[in-house]
Amino acid sequence: MKKLTLILAMLLVVTMVFAGCGNGAPDTTADPTPEPTAAPVEKNITVNVVNGEDTETFKFVTTKELLVEALVEQKLVSGIDDPANGLFITTVNEVTADDMKEWWKISHNGEELLQNPNFTSIADGDTIELSLMKDA
Repeated sequence: MKKLTLILAMLLVVTMVFAGCGNGAPDTTADPTPEPTAAPVEKNITVNVVNGEDTETFKFVTTKELLVEALVEQKLVSGIDDPANGLFITTVNEVTADDMKEWWKISHNGEELLQNPNFTSIADGDTIELSLMKDA
């Protein structure tokens, strides 16, 4: 009985050793070519900056995904950077809103933007309007 147990134990060890060795051939199951990354999508964007009676239009192409990223890339906006919420826009096209009486309203494709522009996606053909608003 002891001899049978010893033989079975030795067979188990030998099987485990051979199972771990492999046949020395390269592993052909793994794909050696990396998956291609998607190319950034170019988007044609129109930005209208409205300051009183004056409107200035900017047209540009960007690969940015978010509205504020595209506006900053074009150097159209600047402001106060908040780590939690992103950029608070205070200046558009070198015009700084008076924080006591003015603010920048943002419209996206004709509708007032009610969410944070730092988290607003843009798409090809979008129109953005930045209007300087004065408190009454």
